[in-house]
Amino acid sequence: MNTTNFIYYIYPLVFFYTIAKKRKPWFYGLTDNDKRLNSAILKKGLIFLFLLHSLLVLHTATYWYIKGYFSH
Repeated sequence: MNTTNFIYYIYPLVFFYTIAKKRKPWFYGLTDNDKRLNSAILKKGLIFLFLLHSLLVLHTATYWYIKGYFSH
């Protein structure tokens, strides 16, 4: 297995698996000590923004990969 296969196939799988294994998203740490972010609406908003960002990154990476931008 060369480096390209590792970067394209193995690394994203390991990365998203480790994210999925976490019990709480990273932004839940913001609500522990900050009372301003203790609202359920703000928590849902942060979750929505994080998911939107993740989907946009996945879509962009997939688009450029299909277009052959990363092929040599």
